[in-house]
Amino acid sequence: MIAISGQWGGSQLLMAALFWILFVRHRGLVRLILAACLVEPFMRGLAGHVKPIETLGTAPGAALDWVVVPVLAVVLCLALCRADAQGSSPPRS
Repeated sequence: MIAISGQWGGSQLLMAALFWILFVRHRGLVRLILAACLVEPFMRGLAGHVKPIETLGTAPGAALDWVVVPVLAVVLCLALCRADAQGSSPPRS
C-alpha cells in the first residue's frame, strides 16, 4: 500500500509540474486544464463509489475536494466568461 501511494504521489508531482508549464507557456490551454482538474475529483469519486476502499479516516485528498472543486468551478467560469467577453468585442477600425 505504501509503494502504491508513493508511486501515485510521484505521478501527481509530475502532473503538477506539467500543469505549471502549460499555465506559463501555453495560456490558451488554461481552460482545458481547469476543466480536466474539475472533472478529476468526480471521476475519482465515481471509482471510489464503484470500488470502495476501507480506510481508518478520511484521506486528505477527499477532505480537500470540498474546497478545491468549488474554487475550480468558479475559476473555470471566470476564465470562460473572460474568453467570451474578449471574443465578442467589436472589431477595431
